[in-house]
Formats: sequence, C-alpha cells, structure tokens
Amino acid sequence: MKLSLRKTLLIYTLSPILFVFLIFSLENIWDTHNNISDSLNNHMGDLAYSYANLFDEIIDPIADLAETNASLITIEHDITEKKIYEHMTRQLTNSHIAYGIWIAFAPHQYDQNKKLFAPYVLKGKDDTIIQKDFASYDYTSGDFEFWEKPVKDKKGSWTEPYLAKVGGIIMSSYVVPIYRNNVLLGVAGIDIPLHKISRHIQVPGLKDYSVVVLSGTGKIILFGEEQDYIGKSVFEYIDHKYQDTIKLHPDDEHEDLLLVKNRSVSALMSMLESDKAGKIEIKTLHEEENYWYYYSQIEAPGWIFAIRINEAYAHEQTYERIQHAVLFLSIMLFSIATIIFIASGKIASSFEWLIERCLRIERMNFQSFDNKEFNITEINKLSNTLSHMSQALSSHFNNNEESQIVQAIRCQTLPEQLITPGNYQAEVLSWLNKNSFSETYDSVSENAMDPYAKVSYLLLDSSEVMLDASIKNTYIKAIFSTCIKQKCELNATASYINSDLNSKLNLPGPVQMWMASIDPKTNIFTCLNLGAHTVLHFSSQKYDIMHLEQHSCTSVSSSDKENQEQSFRLQPGDILIVSSDGITGALNKERKVFGTQIIERILRENHQESVKVIGNLLSKEVSKFMGKNILEDDRSIMIFKYDPESH
Repeated sequence: MKLSLRKTLLIYTLSPILFVFLIFSLENIWDTHNNISDSLNNHMGDLAYSYANLFDEIIDPIADLAETNASLITIEHDITEKKIYEHMTRQLTNSHIAYGIWIAFAPHQYDQNKKLFAPYVLKGKDDTIIQKDFASYDYTSGDFEFWEKPVKDKKGSWTEPYLAKVGGIIMSSYVVPIYRNNVLLGVAGIDIPLHKISRHIQVPGLKDYSVVVLSGTGKIILFGEEQDYIGKSVFEYIDHKYQDTIKLHPDDEHEDLLLVKNRSVSALMSMLESDKAGKIEIKTLHEEENYWYYYSQIEAPGWIFAIRINEAYAHEQTYERIQHAVLFLSIMLFSIATIIFIASGKIASSFEWLIERCLRIERMNFQSFDNKEFNITEINKLSNTLSHMSQALSSHFNNNEESQIVQAIRCQTLPEQLITPGNYQAEVLSWLNKNSFSETYDSVSENAMDPYAKVSYLLLDSSEVMLDASIKNTYIKAIFSTCIKQKCELNATASYINSDLNSKLNLPGPVQMWMASIDPKTNIFTCLNLGAHTVLHFSSQKYDIMHLEQHSCTSVSSSDKENQEQSFRLQPGDILIVSSDGITGALNKERKVFGTQIIERILRENHQESVKVIGNLLSKEVSKFMGKNILEDDRSIMIFKYDPESH
C-alpha cells in the first residue's frame, strides 16, 4: 500500500515516539506505584513505631509509682498504715491514668499478728478516693498473676489483662517485688483500667487512625470502638466473628471463610511472635475487606501497638497519584503528536507543491508558476532551482514543438476508425485548434470477435490544453476502455474515472464527457451526457428530433452522479448525432452562434442518406458558417444510424 508523504512522516515519527512513550509511561506508572507503596509502608511503619514509643513514655511514669512504693517499704522499716495510705492517696490523686495503687505484703511481713495486709487506694465514682484492705482473700495462694509473676521473675512487669476482684473491671497492673536483705516483703502495684485507656492515654494524632493494642498473649487492650472485647483474646474475637458470619452464608462458602479465618490467625500469631516492627494483612470476615496492620513493640509492658488502614483507602491514594501521572503523560503525548501533525502538514504541503512543479516539467509545461515562500531553507532552494530549470527548458522548447508532441500523442491514441456494430453505420469528424488539442474520442467493443457485441463510445473535452489535456484524455480513455471490457455500466465507469483522477492525477480541472453504448442484439441505446455536448435523436417513425438531457460536467472533485443514464430502443432509420460545444457554440464574423437548427434541418432533409453523406453536409455547413473566421475551439461530431437494410 502506497502512503502519502504526510502519512509516511506521521507513521515513521509518531510510531517510535508512541512506542518509547508507552514504555516510559508504563515504567513511570510502575515506579509511581512502587514509590507510593514504599512511602506508605515507611510512613505507617514509622508512625506505629513512634506511637509505640509514646505509649512507653506515658506508661513508664505509671510503673515508676509502683517502683517508688517498693523502695519506700524497703527503706522505712516502721512505716505506719496511715502513712502508707496517705502516700498512695497523694500518688493516685496526681495521676489521671491510674485506677488504683496498692501494696500486698507477704504473710506476717507487715505485722506479726496479721497474716496478710494489702492496703489499696482506688478511685470510685466521680473520682472519689477509696481506701481499703483487699486482704480478704489469700492472694499468695498461687492463683493470682499479680503475685506469682513478680515473685517468680524477681522483677517488675505488667500483667495480662484480668478482671479485678475489687471494682469488677478489666485492668492490667504493673507489679514489682519488694525485698529487704533478700527477704520478700511483698509486691507493690498500680492498676490501669483498659476500658478507659483510649480516653486517659492522649497521643497526638492517634484519633485519625484505627488503633489496636494487644498484650503479649493476644489479649485485647485497645481495639477501636470494640469495648466489649477489652481483656479478651483477639483469637476469641476472630472466632466469634467467624461464627456470626457463617450463619449468613451458604454451606458451600464455609470452607472459604474458614480459610480466611485461619490466615488471619496465622498473621496475628506472626505479629505476636515478632520482636520487630512490621506489617500484616488481614481480611475481615464480616466486612470482607482487606486491612493492613502496621505494628511495633511497646517495650515496657511487652504489648503490641498496631495501626490499621483499609487496603482500598491505601490503593485510592496510589490510584489518584497514578491518574495524575497518566493525565500529565497524556497531555505531553497529545502536545507532541499535535506538533508533529502540524509540522508534517507544513512539510507535506511544501513537497506536494514541488512535486506538482516537477510533474508540469515532466509534461514539458515550462510556464511560470506561483513561487511560494516556505520557512524551510532547503525547499526554498529546490523551488528556486525548479524555476531556473523551467526557464532553461522553456528556452529550448517552444509552442510549435509542444504542438508536434501533442499531435504525435493524439495520432498514437486515436482509433483508426470508429467500431461499427452490426446493422449500424458510424462516422466521426474532428477539427482541432493547434493551441488546444483538448478534445478526443474512442470506441470499445465488449468482444472484438463478435460483430454483434455491445459497443461503447466516448467523446471527451478537457479544460486543460496541449500536453496536460493529452495526458489527461489518454488517462481517461485507458480507464474507459478497461471498464467497458469489464462490462461495467456507464454510471460505474464515470465513478471510476472520477475516483482515479482524484487519487492519482494532479490535473483537477473539469471534464466534459459523453459516453454511450449500442447493443445491436437488442438495439438498446444507452447514453450518459456530462457536460455541454449536444445529443440529437432523429426518429424515423415520428419524423421528429429529440434533444437528450445534459448534466453538469464531471470533475475530479465532484460527487458521483446517479440515475443520469438515458436508454431507449432504436428503430430502423433512427439517427443519433453527438456534437461538442465547439460546433454548436461556434461563432462567425457577425458573432452569431451556429446552434442546432442547421443540424436539425440537414437531418430532416437527408435522413435517408448514409452517415458519411450527412457528415460531409454538416462539415460544409460549418465551414460555410465560419467563413474565414479563426477556429477558436476544438470541434468534434459523431453520427450513428440504425440501418439493417444496408447489411
């Protein structure tokens, strides 16, 4: 497939640019996605680590209160019960987070007469201070973590969340053993209520995120709005949600839900066992949404702090950035394509103008041409070169030489005589102006071996002159001959001629074209008259002359004409005359027009004669009418007669 210069420029410039731009865009989008994901992971990981450290900084002073009390008991041997209560009351009053402060003495270590003594100061309703001794039960029995853990470990530590006997609330306690001379005196502790921790522990910016705090064994210390599960195991929470969810789904989906549950449990186990910051992904059973948990250790109590974000929200930010990148790249690509399109149009129009000049020179047309100015230096140089070439060639070729060339072309392309179908007579007469040579004719048989085959005829009058007219007419005759041999209809033939002239020949002027066909087997005459040709039909039966309809001339830029064919059956003795406007429009010295009246008179008076006789009579009348007046236009006339008796 042949491409125009502009299409070639666009294909060979835009294609590699589009390819490179596509690779660049995909790589840029991929990098943007990775960079945003890495940035989000780093930011959320750092945020979890920072908040975990803030929790440490808030909780450490609470633990220091218990350490202070342990030191106090160790140092003061004879501290009174009243002083203990007063001291712990001051501590509790100054703490906004602590729920209770207490000391649990080992058996007989505070008072030889009392087995157990456990002074406890706690906050009641409206933050009123309550003092009491919770030694009503044996906390040294081994059933209570707040005693067993520090005694066993011999160091301070935070307990797992538990339901307090005093107050009946879920809490966690920091407890530290009290020793004097390696003798266990008891344990000192401080309690924080877990159900109120989100209100009491104020971390800047924390409310913007969904936060989860778990103990080292997975008990829930802080879990957003899920207050009912504070102090319970996170695995119990997951199992509860699983049981609720499977009730809402058919049995065939239970296996998939169990798989989701197990994956969530495995992810949480890996988080609890990790001693480093990290990230896990969990899909909620009840919402069926994926969440990312960024976690870090809260060192002092050994808890896990995690920030939860919705995966869709994280991707939304990524997609927004990618959309901005795609929009920016699209605007860049459109701008580049527009610039290339405009530039290719400028270059293509310049080259088309130069090609047109070259074609004129090829046709030996050296006339001056509008010399356009272009912004491209090389094209301007080539344009000037063509102008100088035309001037040089014009000095070697004159009009007489061009006329000889045109006559040679005409002699080579004209038929020796018109093809005459069986039972018919045919005659053609043509006079040419030596400065024009714009008219020509042709005849083509569908089957040269069959004398009764359909024969088609063509009469052309081009708006060009000399070489341009000869080239254009020869080109049209070639298309006409090909179409007729392919048995195309006249309308289709005219359409093919228009189409080819549009796409392949740079001679845009209009063409007056008459085409007709005679079928001697049916005696059907079909005519398509595009232009100013005059077509007369003499009917031997009616002794009448009919003017066939004319249509506007065809052009390489005009649209196809439909339903312009005229067909009728010829009767014996019928005569058809086709005349170019060079005859009917001929002017004599008095500037009178030859017209059709003389032709009609000759037809009526000599319709029984042969077409040759009628042609000679017409030729004499034209010469007589013109006198010595100069021939201003080409003239052609074609005569046909249905005469079965002469064969």
